[in-house]
Parts: sequence; structure tokens; C-alpha cells
Amino acid sequence: VMLRDGSFLVSSWAASAIYHGKPGSGAPFEAVIKDVPSPADIGYDLGRNRVLVPLFQKNVLEIHTLAL
Repeated sequence: VMLRDGSFLVSSWAASAIYHGKPGSGAPFEAVIKDVPSPADIGYDLGRNRVLVPLFQKNVLEIHTLAL
């Protein structure tokens, strides 16, 4: 998911995490949400700064508030 500032949130099934980073910045992407098993296609609520994380294997939707 691309955010307003051009940075991205990316889900990783292998790491069970959501990463945040900005391509070309020289800084590595950092895990901002951890321990989320099987995160599927994430969404982002711009108005509330919330990440919507469907957990594919659990048939559940988790909502996490981020302060980026």
C-alpha cells in the first residue's frame, strides 16, 4: 500500500509482519507490525491511520493503528 508521503506498507507471509519503508531512501524497510500469521492483501485507512490486515489462514481481519 502506498502512503501519502510516497512510502509503502508491505506484508510478508514469510516474516509474519508488515513492513514500512520508502524506496530509494537508502534506509531498509522496518517491521512495524509483527506476529501476524499469513497476512494477506493489506489495506490502509488514511483518515484513521489504521492498517487492515486480513489473516488468510485464520479467516480474520485485524486492525492496527500506526503512528508513522
